[in-house]
Amino acid sequence: MEESSRNQYYAQFVSNLNTNETVQKYLIERGFTESFINSGNFGFCSSYSKYMFPLLRGRLIVPINDCNGNLIALAGRQIKAFEEITVQSFWDSFGSEPAKAQDRVSKWRKGKWINEPYQKSKHLFNLDKAKNEIRKANLVYIVEGYFDAFILSQQGVKNVVATCGTALSEHHLALLYRYCENIVLMLDGDNAGMLASEKMLEKIKANEMTGYRLVLPDNYDPDNFILEFGLDVFNQIAAQLMQNESKILKIKL
Repeated sequence: MEESSRNQYYAQFVSNLNTNETVQKYLIERGFTESFINSGNFGFCSSYSKYMFPLLRGRLIVPINDCNGNLIALAGRQIKAFEEITVQSFWDSFGSEPAKAQDRVSKWRKGKWINEPYQKSKHLFNLDKAKNEIRKANLVYIVEGYFDAFILSQQGVKNVVATCGTALSEHHLALLYRYCENIVLMLDGDNAGMLASEKMLEKIKANEMTGYRLVLPDNYDPDNFILEFGLDVFNQIAAQLMQNESKILKIKL
């Protein structure tokens, strides 16, 4: 799909969100401010949308940009409040073809969905917005997901990107090397996040960059941690990490 077409679709999705109180309420409950919500950071695809991407129906839409700000894909995130009506929309669309309707429902329920594949190993979410702050700080925070990156940025940590998973590629590091020499990993505290952090630190060191690891308390992700404790506490912890000889700091509450 041409970028111009993606931009047209996304503009409509943004318009949909701006008139949908349920979606806005969902985002506010997740910690986003009205200002951030209404700044074009999200869109919404209605459950009975006629757009060419039916699996985006009933989803919050997050734009995926390359490092220059060009829109390369649209990611869809399920919202529980729209599950029932979205499932019904598939049955209404394919009622005479139950197997096809069930297939669409099954695919929709799998979770996140992207309208067209893009190579995650070649792009870092939010880098287009964060790169100037990364250069100024000579440091980048790496998190896993869209919401982590957006909430940290909203709360004042502007030099943050997301891998949209737990893999850090050589291409990612080459991108970041343009802007900084220091990388702080803030992955989820589950086993997958811990294992991924260890592999990433080895790769960062091999690329002659300095890696740090900030280990969050159990049951905390980067987004809910900064929402609960605030930017000042976050900055104090980050300063402690920079002074830690091991370059690893486990936050204790």
